[in-house]
Amino acid sequence: MNIVEFKNVSKCFVNKKEIIDVIDNISFDIKKGEIVAIVGPSGCGKSTILNLISKLEKENEGIININGSIGYMFQKDNLLPWRDVYQNITIGLEIQNKMKEIYLKNVDELIKKYHLDSFKHFFPKELSGGMKQRVALIRTLSLNPDILLLDEPFSALDYQTKLIVQDDIYNIIKNEHKTTILVTHDISEAISLADKVIVLTNRPAKIKLIQEINFDLENRTPLLARKNPKYNEYFNTVWEAITNG
Repeated sequence: MNIVEFKNVSKCFVNKKEIIDVIDNISFDIKKGEIVAIVGPSGCGKSTILNLISKLEKENEGIININGSIGYMFQKDNLLPWRDVYQNITIGLEIQNKMKEIYLKNVDELIKKYHLDSFKHFFPKELSGGMKQRVALIRTLSLNPDILLLDEPFSALDYQTKLIVQDDIYNIIKNEHKTTILVTHDISEAISLADKVIVLTNRPAKIKLIQEINFDLENRTPLLARKNPKYNEYFNTVWEAITNG
């Protein structure tokens, strides 16, 4: 079952001086439960695709079908410094007037499952960068979305922390059975996390390649994927598509 479908979608932006074509006639679909990474040159329109899926932007041409609710996790954790971990996680529920037992029970279960119990009353300044990203993801999951949109979620982390947090976030996504769309500049990140990588060309973006990723690992993690013999093959294929795009 497809949970996201793009059919011949185009998007442009208009300012006082010009029309800027960003996305040109792209089509793809995403199945329920898939993790899909979108990569391509800087400024090619990767984040615009997330904005179209979340309805923050409206397509100019084509059809977009979304079969589920959306949770959007941005590049920065955007935790409010005056609220503790629990209060940051529940802010979405507050905004949507959902501070009810059924939703708060789900929050409590997520906090316990992902080892945030002892940090519930910590403030953001007391957390590591990786811990902040975990809190940001649990905040997004608290509303129980069908589809997760992740926009460069690891870009602010140092390399060592990034590797650890990627495994952490990957396990949470898989445990919660969430369809996930990840935008990233990092090819290694895309290949190690995703079931499918969509490569875009320079703007106006077309689809250069859709690469299926299969490491044949029973208990896959991003770190194990990087050590797999297929990893370099996938990396070279995606790199060639981007550099010749």
